[in-house]
Amino acid sequence: MEDVQTDRSDQELLSAYARGDQSALAALYHRHKLFCFRIAARHASDDSLAMDLVQDAFIYLAQNSRKITLKGKLTTLLYPVILNSVRARIRKNRGLKFGEHPETPEPDLPVRPTAAIDPALAAAVQGLSQQYQEVLLMRIVDDMSVQEVAQALSIPEGTVKSRLHSALTALRDNPQISHLST
Repeated sequence: MEDVQTDRSDQELLSAYARGDQSALAALYHRHKLFCFRIAARHASDDSLAMDLVQDAFIYLAQNSRKITLKGKLTTLLYPVILNSVRARIRKNRGLKFGEHPETPEPDLPVRPTAAIDPALAAAVQGLSQQYQEVLLMRIVDDMSVQEVAQALSIPEGTVKSRLHSALTALRDNPQISHLST
């Protein structure tokens, strides 16, 4: 389906949906579904679960459309919504109810390699800490600005820059992928 509402901003579409325009949510879905799937697939165990996570994100938008005032791009809001949905499913699989917290800290979210990159590079990225992977993929693969990454992760821009620099340095120094730069 073609996005017939390309002239309307994400905020305008959210507001229109809140007023009862069902096509506005459909337009948002078609505009952002690939971004959401890419993020969800990165953290889900399989593509079926990733599709469920995308659905969760748009259910969240539908249920909260009246309360949402975007301060940036909608993708900046959707990113943590998807990650929170992943965490909720992990807690559910551990037998925890909403609001309960595990005795031990939650593990880092799993990150599956991005299919579009060289397997050696994907392996090197997976060798990075989860926080470095996340910032690197958000900035490079998802094409989010430093400010958008900071907003999505609720961390300072300086932290994003530091993690990005450390991730790129680790990749540059990785002998297993030195052949990619030639």
